Amino acid sequence: MEEYKLGIFKEECRNRFLCKIQIEEDIEECYLSSSCKLGHFIDLKDKRVLLKSNKGKKLRTSYTLQALWEKNKKILLNLNYINDLVADELYRDKIEKNIIKREHWVNEKIKTDFYNDLTKEVVEVKGILTEKSSALFPSIKTERAVNQLKEYKKLLKKGYKIKYIIVLMNDKIEKLYLNNDEKEFCKLFKACKKLGMSCEFYGVKWNKYTPILLKKEGFIIE
Repeated sequence: MEEYKLGIFKEECRNRFLCKIQIEEDIEECYLSSSCKLGHFIDLKDKRVLLKSNKGKKLRTSYTLQALWEKNKKILLNLNYINDLVADELYRDKIEKNIIKREHWVNEKIKTDFYNDLTKEVVEVKGILTEKSSALFPSIKTERAVNQLKEYKKLLKKGYKIKYIIVLMNDKIEKLYLNNDEKEFCKLFKACKKLGMSCEFYGVKWNKYTPILLKKEGFIIE
């Protein structure tokens, strides 16, 4: 099976994590790595998309939806792939040396994407998906993110370091705004920033079919 394939997006299925893609003359179910409907963020109907082959035996689907792949618009869609990018490009050596752990339980209440044993640094990775040049953060109501920030606030007071890595899945995003409708999230986010939580921003560039992270120096949440 080819590692990458192009197709035409037809629709999201009623079952979560599945979509229908036209591959040549056939309509095939493909894996969609999002717990909520992508249609809330981006219009994919009849758009050309990039698919990534699934590795493993007895899988329900052969491909995962990887990216919108129009001539002048390439947007990463595979939310699960973001953490792999961060691991490979930012932390590979430290993960291999077991200095940084992936999906680590810091305590009984909070599991984070990456954790540095030496510096007591907690790293959380968030993806921003939109086809527009600006976006709200968070784009949807999320109780999990609020609960994370409550725990991060406690950890910061205990001397831990907290880093938010925000990946702009569409590199054309120029502005990111805090979603003031999510009052509790914004209050906690600002409180954590005051206590020392840092933010790093990355865009996604493409080397043929391979996404590459590009740090956005000077980028801020307004």
